[in-house]
Amino acid sequence: MDLDDVARWCRENGHHAPAVHGLEVATLPGHRLSWNYRSWARRGAACNVMASPHHRVWGLCLTVDDAALAALDEKEGDAYHRTRRGLRTLEDRPRDAWVYEVKPHRREPADIAPRAHYLGLVIASAERHGFPPAYLDGLRAIVPLADDE
Repeated sequence: MDLDDVARWCRENGHHAPAVHGLEVATLPGHRLSWNYRSWARRGAACNVMASPHHRVWGLCLTVDDAALAALDEKEGDAYHRTRRGLRTLEDRPRDAWVYEVKPHRREPADIAPRAHYLGLVIASAERHGFPPAYLDGLRAIVPLADDE
């Protein structure tokens, strides 16, 4: 999640930027990053997480207030639902958190390509928050759609 992108969306849609009271890098064990959601707003794939033993997704665990959570719910729209999942912090501490997952009927049968701009946001956030080099390499290996297509 790119917090600047979230703040931009909030401004454009009449919300205050979410008040983030805490931020930790964390992993979602037993899941992999998937690109199986076609976002019409982004004109390509958007991130999803899918159950996958022996994998983990790196991300941000945010502490937000109810107003920020409501804004995030609206931003993710009707394609996603949030569900409680167990995360692990970098210090290997457990965290119970909401995770947005694409609803089954909104998933594509296979991964599709994201737009270059969106993939760039994902990579920049991962770099900014110090995700591991191997995970970053996996993100950088994704071949995006050109933004002007």
